[in-house]
Amino acid sequence: MDNKDVKNIVILAANGQVGLELCLYLRDFENICLKAIVRTEYAATILKRLSIQCLVGDISKSEAIQEAINQADLVFDLAAPSSGFVNEIKKFYQLRLSEIFTYMRKETSFVFASTQAAFGYKEPIHTVLKYYFFPRSVYAANKRYAERLCKKLGKRYGINTYIFRLGEVHGVLQTSRAVIKDKINKGYTFTINNTPANTIFIFEIAKALENITQQKESPSLYTMVSNHSWTWLEIIQYYAKEDNKSLKINFIESQSNGIAQSFVSLKNSIFSYLFLRRDTWMANFTFLSHLLPSMQHKVIRGRIDRIVKEQHLNPEFTHLARFTGVLPGKRMQSIPDIKSDISNKEMFIQNELKKLL
Repeated sequence: MDNKDVKNIVILAANGQVGLELCLYLRDFENICLKAIVRTEYAATILKRLSIQCLVGDISKSEAIQEAINQADLVFDLAAPSSGFVNEIKKFYQLRLSEIFTYMRKETSFVFASTQAAFGYKEPIHTVLKYYFFPRSVYAANKRYAERLCKKLGKRYGINTYIFRLGEVHGVLQTSRAVIKDKINKGYTFTINNTPANTIFIFEIAKALENITQQKESPSLYTMVSNHSWTWLEIIQYYAKEDNKSLKINFIESQSNGIAQSFVSLKNSIFSYLFLRRDTWMANFTFLSHLLPSMQHKVIRGRIDRIVKEQHLNPEFTHLARFTGVLPGKRMQSIPDIKSDISNKEMFIQNELKKLL
């Protein structure tokens, strides 16, 4: 193969669930030369054992990492602070993203891993999947800030900038898969509706990165869900088939959030808020010392009822039916339909991971 056809991809913060599985796919793409970047030798252990080329250190201190970013045709950044105040998180993105863009060459591509939560919805009240002008969580606001900063830096440095608002990510190493398979094995009944699953598999993300290097997609903000949408029924059936398990399905129609439902959600949120901060409230407002214990009893009783229900002979998993509507935004049209072949792809990943045992 002509070296001109080989594209260099750098994955930053490659040691997480998404990064590790993504690297396993990209490692074997014929037209891709992959470098995984992590901060510590401990984080690099599994990557190296899987024969993934890996560089260790901080971007600001490692000339090897800086050179890898400079030579990359595409840089995909998966890093995100897990905690911190708003100003601290903004500072994190300012320093990190500015540094990355500084080392990149013009006309190369940068991909930022954002989240579907950036659309601004938040449980339990705002569960309609649409764009909310005011984000309903600090997490969503931080991601929007980082997205705007990426676009700004991309224009300044002449970098093709792509924003991936990732849907629920599925794959061999992903928590979403483990949770569903656990419920299947425990005999749960799955309550689902007719809302698209809004999911994306790791293999599809790998193909999206490859397609960007081949200029099949233009710089933009993308809603990263399967271009050929899955239903929740298809997702559950796929996992059940792997273990030859039967399914119990409770299908319900999607319901919009009416006034009554919104009121109930708001009431439950207020009860939970007061309950978690009961000591502070009672210490400063003595008249609440009689009211809050009864509210505490109500909250605890509700939790006990839910636990008892889950321990019933026919427990129910309602998590998949908590949203209504379809995620808005632009899709990547070049992502192929993987439904007929994803089983083989994931079997390959599982066999690779078994080599570590």
